[in-house]
Amino acid sequence: MEAVMEVLLDESVLFTEEGSGSLCISPALAVLLRRLRYSNLRVGICCQDDNATPQKETLIKGLAATHSLNCVSFSGKHEDSFNKFSQAWNGTGPVSWYITSKEYELFFSQLKSKGWRIVYVGAETDIRAKDGFSNISKLEELPITICSFNKTATCDKLTLMIGYVMKLSREEDFAKAGIFPMYPTQNGLLFVPLTFELPLAQQLKRLDALLHKATDEIIQIDASSNFSKGTVFSPAFCELKRNIEDMPDFCVLDPLNNIYSLLDRHMIQNIICKLDGFTINGQFKIRHLGS
Repeated sequence: MEAVMEVLLDESVLFTEEGSGSLCISPALAVLLRRLRYSNLRVGICCQDDNATPQKETLIKGLAATHSLNCVSFSGKHEDSFNKFSQAWNGTGPVSWYITSKEYELFFSQLKSKGWRIVYVGAETDIRAKDGFSNISKLEELPITICSFNKTATCDKLTLMIGYVMKLSREEDFAKAGIFPMYPTQNGLLFVPLTFELPLAQQLKRLDALLHKATDEIIQIDASSNFSKGTVFSPAFCELKRNIEDMPDFCVLDPLNNIYSLLDRHMIQNIICKLDGFTINGQFKIRHLGS
C-alpha cells in the first residue's frame, strides 16, 4: 500500500443548491481547499461535461484559479472520454483518490482499473469493505482520513500524526510556509486540522500529539480573579479540554495550563526577574533593551 499523493474532487462535492436552484460553494469546501492547497498533495477538481452549465463552469474556473487547482473533465457519453481524462490529469494512479458523492459506474470501474481509490462523501451505507472504496460522513473528515491512511501506508512506527487547532488566518500563514503537510515529511511527520464538526474524542484517538494556539479560543478574561478560573474559552475549545483531560497519557505540545502564565503579566515579570542574573561562562544571557 502506498501513501496517497493526489486528490481529485468531483463536482458533486463542490456545490450546494440553493432554493432558487442556483449553485453556491459551501463554507466547508472553501476551508478544505485552502488546507489542501498547501498540504504537499497534488489536488484537482473534476467536472462532468454531460451536465455542464455556464454557472457551473464559471464557479469551477473560479475555484481552480483561486486555489491553484488542476481542472479536468469527463463524459459518460463518449468512449474515449477516459483516455482524454487520463491524459489531462496525467496522474500516477495507485496513489490517487477520487472524492465524490455521486456514482458513475463506468467511470469508476475505469479509475479502479488504474489503481485509484474512490472515496464517497455522505454515503448512507458502509462500503469500506469493498476493495478500492472508502466512505466518509462529511467533507471535513477528508484531511484526517488522508493522514490516517498515509500513516498506515508508511509502515513506519516512527511516523507521527500531529493534530492542530488554531484560528484559520494563523493556520493559513503556517500552511503557506509548508508547515502542515498531509504527506509524510522526511522526519515522518503528518499534520491534520482538528474540526469541531466531528466528534473530538474519535479524532484525538487517531492522533499522536496535539499542537494548539489556545489563546485564539479565548472569548473573555476576568483579570480580577485567578487567570485559570477567570479565562473563558469558546464552547468548542472547552469540549476539547474535557476530552484531553479524559486522556491523561495523550501528548499535548505545551500543556493547556501553561497559557495562564502568559496571560498574567505580573507572573511574566517575576519569571524575567529570576532570569536577570542568568549567566553562562560568566557572560550574561539576558540583554536589557537599551544596553
